[in-house]
Amino acid sequence: DDDDDDDDDDGSPAFGRILFRQTFLRNITRGNTKAGDANDANANLVYAGFPAFRLDRSSEEEEVLNALTYGGIHMQNTALIRWGDPKFSARADTGYPLVLFNRNLTTAVLSPFSSFFVGIHSTGANNQFECGIKQSVQHIPGKFTYDTVLVSGQGINSTVNFYGEMMMQKGGKTRVSPYVSDFVLSHLGYWTDNGAYYYHYLPRPPFNNSEEALKAVQADAIARDIPVRYFQWDDWWFYNGSPWQYEAVPSIFPDGLSDWMHSPLSLYTGEYGANNPYRSRFEFVDHQATTVLPVDVGFYRELFRNGTKAGMKMFEQDYLSSINGGTNLTSLDLDSGDRFFGAMNEAALEANITLQLCMMHPCHALATSAMQAVTNARASPDHVRVYEHREEMIGWNSLLLASLGVWSSRDNVWTNSSETRSNVNNETDVITNTILALLAGGPYGPGDGAGSMNRSLIMRTCRDDGLMLRADFPSVPLDKTFAVGFDAVKPVHVWATSSWLPSSSESQSQSESESESQSRSESESQSQSLPYTYVVALNLDDPFEISLGDLQSSAGSSPTGRFIAREVMANGTLFPLTSERLRPVDEGHSAQLPACPVIDPLTAGSVFWTFAPVLANDWAYLGEVDKIVSASSRRVRMVHTLNATGATGVGAAAGVVQVTLVGSPGEATTVAFAPPPVFAELLAEADAAAATVGGEGNKKELAEVAEGDSSMSLVRVDVSFPESCAYTEDNFGNKDCTAVVSCNAAACAQLA
Repeated sequence: DDDDDDDDDDGSPAFGRILFRQTFLRNITRGNTKAGDANDANANLVYAGFPAFRLDRSSEEEEVLNALTYGGIHMQNTALIRWGDPKFSARADTGYPLVLFNRNLTTAVLSPFSSFFVGIHSTGANNQFECGIKQSVQHIPGKFTYDTVLVSGQGINSTVNFYGEMMMQKGGKTRVSPYVSDFVLSHLGYWTDNGAYYYHYLPRPPFNNSEEALKAVQADAIARDIPVRYFQWDDWWFYNGSPWQYEAVPSIFPDGLSDWMHSPLSLYTGEYGANNPYRSRFEFVDHQATTVLPVDVGFYRELFRNGTKAGMKMFEQDYLSSINGGTNLTSLDLDSGDRFFGAMNEAALEANITLQLCMMHPCHALATSAMQAVTNARASPDHVRVYEHREEMIGWNSLLLASLGVWSSRDNVWTNSSETRSNVNNETDVITNTILALLAGGPYGPGDGAGSMNRSLIMRTCRDDGLMLRADFPSVPLDKTFAVGFDAVKPVHVWATSSWLPSSSESQSQSESESESQSRSESESQSQSLPYTYVVALNLDDPFEISLGDLQSSAGSSPTGRFIAREVMANGTLFPLTSERLRPVDEGHSAQLPACPVIDPLTAGSVFWTFAPVLANDWAYLGEVDKIVSASSRRVRMVHTLNATGATGVGAAAGVVQVTLVGSPGEATTVAFAPPPVFAELLAEADAAAATVGGEGNKKELAEVAEGDSSMSLVRVDVSFPESCAYTEDNFGNKDCTAVVSCNAAACAQLA
């Protein structure tokens, strides 16, 4: 099945698709593999390689290709390589999917398309890259089929997204909004997993156990108006060894697995010990090792029923790489892995909870294409602050996960850099890590000790009621990063995400009053969506230019050709909103992210910018001054512009812009606007600066000249949502009050 090379009639890019199918004509049976042997060499070889490719280039004329290849625990071995690099190795846990691309970013994705737990890519024989079923499988029945898919297109993001849509369509999965059906992703939490202050907490004064410590955290959050809406309990509270039993250890939680916190929960498990009381009632895969694998939906129904009685909203399945690579529980037959995930997914949907996956291999990521309950997964190692450059893999992993309808988890964050705990390094850059966690889109949850949470930083992520203010898509690498680093095969970490705000516009004659214009039929308005883009960069050795085309390719088809870029943060320092931190972006002007080299192996250099569209009447709504996602689609209901007709000059007689916002009862926030002259002044300033330094030759000097003028006036409006209002409620009972801010040539103000 192959689409045309030309674009479709609607202007969307075309994609090619080839399905490779292996059919085993007769039974294949091989001798027993030692149970639990993680070093079985056959696990890295395939029975039959189809398709198969040479790894070497046959001549210098053959096109040079780079490849993004996924692998390892947490997919932390994901790497950018030159195709044919002799150091490249594909095996049971590494090498798929394979994203190949040339210098022009013509892209192909090669991936297993069925039997994800046992279908692999292999470089194990004859210097060939082969696709097939790994030889650790003990029996393959006659007429069994295995599929590999090759997808091609122009652009890495668009091609990978098309591949992901194909995978989800085959698996029956649909994308869902966190605000509609995922309590954990849409609310502020508190986390206790590896790296958090109370992970495996050893009782010490003033607390006698972990239950007392968590009650103190909860009391502190209430006292300081930190709206924590759920608590995560990790691997330390239940019998997580031999015996394995999903019940609270009384010395840790005297009140057991119950609703003693009176709060929603996120619960956890890792591997399943073979010595457990559930095996007499439910089916487990057992290879006489120390761990077993549940494949019975009844087991998960019981676990989730007990969990939801205590308030569970999400269940985390951890240690997937250990199950997949440290045992043979999912490697000796064709379907144990599928049965394991299928049982968990079915029970989660019945219990109306979501799933998080952790310590994945690539096979687990691909298998989520058939798991509607999986909404998020870890995209980086545990946040224990010992892994060098631990943040860098988030972008590449998000590219794959987002295509499969999965949000990326950064893990817990600390919000207080002065806080310490034995055996855990303190966090050197709390601001950058909060930004990374929020933009990746997975759960956001501080892990500080009682009394140490940084309220001002936390409140940059959410409303006063704890509802997260997030972007509409996980942050992923800009296509341009792969082009910039192509020749040197150099990773360039610049990631972007966007919020799309509903907007409408209409014309207003100069003789018509604003109220008269508003009373006209809505049918006369033109509706569209406005992209607000958020860009974060890590460890840049050189400045990185963001053009209009980069923004449009990141956000998708864009209705606007003008943006105001705002420099928000550099190396963990937040900048106030001033005109000196603004840059114009249009067809002739780009924004340049400054270099931010790595600070030390455990601290990334970082910058964070936002890009707000300039409206048709030259106004720009810049968003909330003190929020990371300054214009979340969950905060903004509508951006409405009135364009004065019959007027000439900048601003078309200024026109009117109205922004409709929603917030919790009694909440207050501050929003900012750039009046019509600002964008024109930014353009003039940039042009003058370019002329002063002799064109585009010296970007650093240009930026310094541009910062010299602070005459432009931005408008701030304090917005208050009434305590008593005709509110609406969302699916989780959050109350939304409405406020409207209107700006015209005279002033900006909240309407009564």
